[in-house]
Amino acid sequence: AVSWLLRHRAAALRHFVLFTSLAAAALVPAATPWFPVSVASTRDPLSESTVSVAVTSPPRGPSGLQPQVAQPAVEGAGNGTRWLAWVWMLGTALVLMRLAREGVALSRLRRRSPALDDERWQRCLADLAPSVLRRRVTLRMAPMDVPIMSFGLWCQQIFVPEPARDWGDTQRRSVLCHELAHIVRRDSLRFAALELVRALYWWHPLVWMAISEARFQ
Repeated sequence: AVSWLLRHRAAALRHFVLFTSLAAAALVPAATPWFPVSVASTRDPLSESTVSVAVTSPPRGPSGLQPQVAQPAVEGAGNGTRWLAWVWMLGTALVLMRLAREGVALSRLRRRSPALDDERWQRCLADLAPSVLRRRVTLRMAPMDVPIMSFGLWCQQIFVPEPARDWGDTQRRSVLCHELAHIVRRDSLRFAALELVRALYWWHPLVWMAISEARFQ
């Protein structure tokens, strides 16, 4: 709701709101033992006083055995909780497998994308990168069907498609400014953290909506 109210503000602000909210949601299970919830219960007045009750033994049957007293069944509730835990773990495993598959795909893309040695691109990057970050950024020429993107948890890399060789200076500068902003915000690390939140709350539709919106800010 706050992100919608900020729809006319900067994308970085909306991204911060979404990421902070999802990070707080991820910390809820870890923080629960430190903030126990007290539930008020209605007490029976008779439980506060001592009441004497005469207990008579139940009559014995013909065989002389005492009839068994039925115990409350709690096994069904335990089985239900166990099944819910298995379903949650299955969904979490599927989301983590999806994250691992994306990581493998990005690693393969890096291996088949040679370094972009175009002098115009390198000069534009040299003009912009030192003003916003100190880490080294590598430009790579990706296949034609790959969109412009930046990736890397430690070694930052920017992928541009093959037709980018013919772009003008203004377009090159605009693209690099946008991708360098993602690198400054460490969006690759943030997106990995968001996927871990998705794995934790895979059953919650609002989490999927918030993560989808955060990834496109």
